[in-house]
Amino acid sequence: MPFYKPKWLVVLGLINSAIASVQLPIFGYLLSKMVFSLMKDPKSQEFIDDRNFWTWMFMIMCIGLFISTFI
Repeated sequence: MPFYKPKWLVVLGLINSAIASVQLPIFGYLLSKMVFSLMKDPKSQEFIDDRNFWTWMFMIMCIGLFISTFI
């Protein structure tokens, strides 16, 4: 422990590694929701709304994963 001089960096690293480890189960959940939403009629408004929502959720998850992995 004496080599970990900026101790806040250790805490930041632990928090980011916890966030990164939670991303894979979240990815599985989002992927299953996306697959089930793609089984709907492609011409319905519900399909378009669900597709757009889950696509944005994937985008937000990927940005969060990038930030937590980068830090």
